[in-house]
Amino acid sequence: MIFRDTTRAETPRSRRADGVEIARVASAFDYAQAALLLGEQRAFTERLLGRELAEVQPSSQREYAHLASYYRPPHGKLLIARLHGEPVGILGVRRIDSRRGESKRLYVRPSARGHGIARMLVQELFVVTRELGLSALYCETSPTLLPQSYEMCVRLGFTETEKLGFADVDDVVAMQIELDPVADDVAPSRAVSPTRRFRRARELRVA
Repeated sequence: MIFRDTTRAETPRSRRADGVEIARVASAFDYAQAALLLGEQRAFTERLLGRELAEVQPSSQREYAHLASYYRPPHGKLLIARLHGEPVGILGVRRIDSRRGESKRLYVRPSARGHGIARMLVQELFVVTRELGLSALYCETSPTLLPQSYEMCVRLGFTETEKLGFADVDDVVAMQIELDPVADDVAPSRAVSPTRRFRRARELRVA
């Protein structure tokens, strides 16, 4: 069953810039494309971890099997990015508690990177998270496995917080940001300063 998103009927359901469209997943066609991208995202994550995702995140089995119900409002929302009409990126938010949502499954196909699509997805995720009545956004990333994702989070104003998932994966950290209740844009970029815990790991990788 497909659940239509009616929480923002008064405004456009997508944003476009330079051939990139960021749209809310709503139709059966959207969900089919989202499922394809999420399959690629899961394979990418499992290659990074060297383990099946279900082993370290059991809830992912229900998520991937029931996308429409897992991400339907008020529980969450799912965004898809298209480049010249082709699906290339995905990002979702899922409610954690009464005030926080979790950013989940950020992925952009390698062939589409370099267009700022990840940042556009995150920018729109800030908007839809506030639409759900939430005031903070939580995410899990890695300074060593996903340095670009981690650095983008730092630039946008995320700070490290207590980790809820991936308890037995040391390279994964949790980050959170308090959202401006009215602004549609992300926070201004700021310099990246990796945590002391991961500075040594980064130095060893560069050496």
